[in-house]
Amino acid sequence: MSDSTDPQGIPAPEGDSDLIETDYEIGQDNVEGRVGPFGFDIHNPVFMISGLTVVAFVAYALAAPQQAADFFGWLRPALTSTFDWFFLSAANFFVIFCLLLIVSP
Repeated sequence: MSDSTDPQGIPAPEGDSDLIETDYEIGQDNVEGRVGPFGFDIHNPVFMISGLTVVAFVAYALAAPQQAADFFGWLRPALTSTFDWFFLSAANFFVIFCLLLIVSP
């Protein structure tokens, strides 16, 4: 095994490899900062989309708790009865994939 590593700790590949030269660095689009004693390093597009989605769900549940309870009470059975074929297919796919991983070299 090769002992050389790049500055980010990723070991160099063994043997011949077709590496693509690029200027991209891991985490170059991340936003770093500190809030009090806590530091953070977030990937801005992912964080903004997921953060706003969570805030929207929480705000909806706090603003209209009975309406949210009725809606989410309807949503779960509707999704599981409509997409039951997808859940079963995904589970079967993952079981078959795991079995293939077991028997492959």
